[in-house]
Amino acid sequence: ILVNKNILGGWQYVNEQTGMFFDPDNLDEFPNVLEKFLKKLKNKEFTPRKWYMENYGRENSGKRLKNFVQEVFKEDELNFKWQDVDYLKPGI
Repeated sequence: ILVNKNILGGWQYVNEQTGMFFDPDNLDEFPNVLEKFLKKLKNKEFTPRKWYMENYGRENSGKRLKNFVQEVFKEDELNFKWQDVDYLKPGI
């Protein structure tokens, strides 16, 4: 992705594997940034799905969800034991 560096949300997902930023206050540099971005894109230098799965994905996000639930609920309020699960995932 090519992202405005002044964006308020989502910036934490932009890095060397997922994309690049451009500065809307310095649009003279935009052609250079775009050229570099397109070159990296063509050369398949971005690996956003791999990065996302390694850093977020079901298991990593599920571990953060488990930690959050542990802070909010006592174990006796739930239908499982903490030591029996590695991570949580929302269910329908």
